[in-house]
Amino acid sequence: MTPAARRILIVEDEPMIASLIVMILEDSGFVVVGPLATLDEALLTATSAEHFDVAIVDMDLHGLSALPVAERLRDRGVPIIFSSGGSGAATIDEFSGSLWLQKPFTLEAIVAAVDQLSPAK
Repeated sequence: MTPAARRILIVEDEPMIASLIVMILEDSGFVVVGPLATLDEALLTATSAEHFDVAIVDMDLHGLSALPVAERLRDRGVPIIFSSGGSGAATIDEFSGSLWLQKPFTLEAIVAAVDQLSPAK
């Protein structure tokens, strides 16, 4: 599988952060879906039949917890990278194999996390 074949779902409500994540992933050869900025659109996409190799999920979407999105993605077997500006890494204990990126994170850290959860083949 080439990096271009890996589809990455982005759930992020901060436009500047979302744009940077999309830019670095697309420049690295990934196919990006999103960014999705609301809980409703993220829930709809998380329950769709669309394939994702990895999802990057901001834990707070306009003051609402994104855990329901993460639960749906987990149930589908999609590896998740959680991101947040606050504490809360302990809340992902039930998401075995998931990663946590504390904002602010480097763009290199995003690519490394995606590669860790969905290595190129």
